Amino acid sequence: MKSFKCKVITPMFLTGVDGRTPEMRPPSLKGVLRYWWRAVKAMDNVSNMRETENKLFGGAGKGEGRSKITVRAGYKQFCTEKVQPLPHHKGDKKAYKSPAIVAGETFSITFSGQEAINSELEELFYLVSVLGGLGKRSRRGFGSFALDGREANSEAVVAALDKMAPGKYRLDGNEINATDTSAAADYPYIRNIAFGKGYGSYYRLLQHIGEGTHKYCDDALGYSNRNKRLASPVCVSVVYRNNQYYPVVTILNTVTGGAPLNHLKPQEDFKTWVLS
Repeated sequence: MKSFKCKVITPMFLTGVDGRTPEMRPPSLKGVLRYWWRAVKAMDNVSNMRETENKLFGGAGKGEGRSKITVRAGYKQFCTEKVQPLPHHKGDKKAYKSPAIVAGETFSITFSGQEAINSELEELFYLVSVLGGLGKRSRRGFGSFALDGREANSEAVVAALDKMAPGKYRLDGNEINATDTSAAADYPYIRNIAFGKGYGSYYRLLQHIGEGTHKYCDDALGYSNRNKRLASPVCVSVVYRNNQYYPVVTILNTVTGGAPLNHLKPQEDFKTWVLS
């Protein structure tokens, strides 16, 4: 059994099954872990990846069965307030507010099961806390959280990546890059991670991120219509250290199902904006 103490860094739009009451549900946490496990591994064979993934997190295939990991969330009733999911909008219909768990709230996550003592799971949850988040708008800076006792910087991140996927990532100055993208299968794995400049207020940073999504509105940053959907391959999270809030931009391999997409320049332009 392994427990982690966590602190909310930016407002978290996380609710229960009714879609309104703030709640931290284990199935949602498992889903996030599963997603980032795939992204970190950068495996060269999707079938082998899915087989390994399902054995760990559970699946319906032969010999897979239930997840080998049990997740429990511990917290008191969360303090909430109404927050703008699109903080760059003012005075229009998109300037609406939704209930969110406020920054500064704390919770604990406990893993148990035969795989829970594996150090890889600890590193995975750490990477989720730095690169990802929980709840709606977590790809645009909301729902970020920190693990007690773990530093959030590029050196610590590349060390965690190396424990999970040895030799697949390298530190290039302030950025982390996949060492050989040609060797990975065509699915959303991590290609690049970069840390930006500090802000004194998380709200101002979230505004800045939102302004970037408006300025660089492009299908390369995600889209949704009646027939197709592309979850944004550019994830922006927020870390806190030395009384400053820093953006972290993670660019995943973009998979469009064969549809042509000139994605590199819009993604790099958005990344440059967020980090500046």
